[in-house]
Amino acid sequence: MLGKSILKIVKYLKYPKPASIIIRHSERPKIYSAKDNTGVGLTENGKKEAKLFGNRLRGKYSSMHLMYSPVLRCKETALNIGEGFESNKNEIHVVGPTSFLGGSYLIDVDKALDKADELGSEFIRAWFDGELSQNMLKPLKDSTEEHLMHLVKDLKSLESEDSVSLYITHDWNTMVIREGLFSLKHEDIGFPDFMDGFVFTKDSEGIFAYYKTKEDIIKKNVDV
Repeated sequence: MLGKSILKIVKYLKYPKPASIIIRHSERPKIYSAKDNTGVGLTENGKKEAKLFGNRLRGKYSSMHLMYSPVLRCKETALNIGEGFESNKNEIHVVGPTSFLGGSYLIDVDKALDKADELGSEFIRAWFDGELSQNMLKPLKDSTEEHLMHLVKDLKSLESEDSVSLYITHDWNTMVIREGLFSLKHEDIGFPDFMDGFVFTKDSEGIFAYYKTKEDIIKKNVDV
């Protein structure tokens, strides 16, 4: 099922423990252009998998806050996860669209998306290696810090041991965190799968991020 890497991390961490989880949206149809795709929603299988994922989180948390990119497929992912999670014993709070989960790293949106269509699969590497104008896109370091700032701030505000904040975003955002924090390149481990992502937790020793590769669950201290 989609999202199984997140569920494996949750099991590994032996909850209850408050968490912020950020994932790519669920399955969507193939997109052929970076431009004009905000209205692309989920496939029927994508909706089903999102509900199943929410259902699997039921036994781990009693309260969930849902935030998503202001793009249709992310909203649909969030709402379907919420539907799967919600029960008489569970509380669901749909906070709504959040700008950093969209393209907050895009400074000149039209030029950046045109460049993405022009470069195709080479776009991410050109961006992350600093080969594109900073008038078009924020650098990888700045984009990573922006994501971590939001995630850590929210995580620090969670008081209940069985509360989770769930963020629904895109593959580019997922790759920002994966390479910017974990130094994992998509050329080595592939592009993020649907509903792939990270779990952030806090304890007496600090704040930590967890990611599941094919081989291991890896952990990084988050200092922002």
